[in-house]
Amino acid sequence: MLEVKCGSLMALPGANSLGRTGACHGATMKTTQITTKTRMDAGNKARRGASLRLRTRNVLFTPARTDQNLIQWPTGPEINDVSKRLARVKQEAIRCEAGGDYFKSGDLAYQMQEIIRVTAELFSKSQRSKN
Repeated sequence: MLEVKCGSLMALPGANSLGRTGACHGATMKTTQITTKTRMDAGNKARRGASLRLRTRNVLFTPARTDQNLIQWPTGPEINDVSKRLARVKQEAIRCEAGGDYFKSGDLAYQMQEIIRVTAELFSKSQRSKN
């Protein structure tokens, strides 16, 4: 317990600019001070992170080896089909622009520019791996 004299300059609720309340003159107020303790192990676990525990020891972390490739590459006809579809999208965008739908044509033009940019970036990455 803390004892606080009412006449001291403390910021108390209801105090005037001098820090004194109007109701008490020289009286002593008793307050309690509560502190909380933190458990050390709880704080350390939060900082360390959860540890990984396996229930069984017979877990394989790599997939079983197969005869086929794990990467499924697009075929030549699929790539040619995408190219044909992009040409059709371009024609549709030109028709939209001619019809006055600048929002749709602008969006399609932007998306096609992004595809071209990403394709150029992909090509440059493949060339770097050769060198």
